[in-house]
Amino acid sequence: MGDFDYWYYDLSAGSSFTRNEIPAPGCRDAVKATAYPGLAYDPKEKQIVIWTGRDTIYTLDATGTNCTAKTYLGGPGAPADGEVLSRWQYSQAANGFFVITEAGKDAFFFRLSAFNPIPPDPPAAPPVSPINLLVR
Repeated sequence: MGDFDYWYYDLSAGSSFTRNEIPAPGCRDAVKATAYPGLAYDPKEKQIVIWTGRDTIYTLDATGTNCTAKTYLGGPGAPADGEVLSRWQYSQAANGFFVITEAGKDAFFFRLSAFNPIPPDPPAAPPVSPINLLVR
C-alpha cells in the first residue's frame, strides 16, 4: 500500500510472486486516496491496522479479504504533509499504536482493545473471619 496503490505479493512456497490487487473492498477507496498511509501489524488482534489521518482507522485481516473502517472521535487529525508513512507504529509493550503527525505537535496513542474492553476481574472473596470458622 502506498503511492495510491493497494496490492500484495504472495510469498508462499511455489508462488509466482505476481502482484495482486488486495481484494478487500471495505476500505480500498479511502486507503488508495492516501499517498502513504501508515501500516502496522497488531499481533494480538492478528490484523494490519491502517491509519490515513483524521479519526478513522482500517483493520485488514491477514488474508487481505476483509477490511473494516472504524471511526473514533478525537483522532490526531491529518499529518501536515498528508503522509503518514512510518510515523504510525505498533508498540508490543504498550499494546497499541503511536503516531506523531508533525514536529512540534503532541504524540498520540491508540489501542484497539480500549474499544473492546476486557471484563474486570471478579471480586475477591470476602476475608475469612474467626466467626465464620466456628464448628459446632
